[in-house]
Amino acid sequence: VLTNDIRIALVLATQPQNKTVLLGGDLDPETRTLSGAMTIENLQKFYVNRLFFEVDGINDRLQLSVTNQAKAGLIKEAVHIARERIVLCTAERFRRSAFYRLGGIELASKIVTNPSLSDEYKRSVFMNNVPLFTSIHAFEGTV
Repeated sequence: VLTNDIRIALVLATQPQNKTVLLGGDLDPETRTLSGAMTIENLQKFYVNRLFFEVDGINDRLQLSVTNQAKAGLIKEAVHIARERIVLCTAERFRRSAFYRLGGIELASKIVTNPSLSDEYKRSVFMNNVPLFTSIHAFEGTV
């Protein structure tokens, strides 16, 4: 597993069947993620089968957005090298736009959200030929 998230790396590293690789780069102490030029340069050395990335907003026009340029830069680079791109977005973040626009829904091969997403948005996503999956429990933070 290739990641820029220290928390994810620590969880995966406890499972002996996983090989975990951190990309390196500048540490954001708040999110405990790595970003910046070094992260992007290291990312370009890998082939990625399946990319999971979280967005902070999907607006009414189905435009994906995130809170900052560093996160957007890493996602944009990863999208270019990934065969499959799975967007993670909680239902509360639909009908919102975050600060930095990534692009349209076509960046996603699939979207995963929680079941409380409105039927209106489900229809919009399906009309754009993007498979939508709802999880039983989508949450952030510790259990």
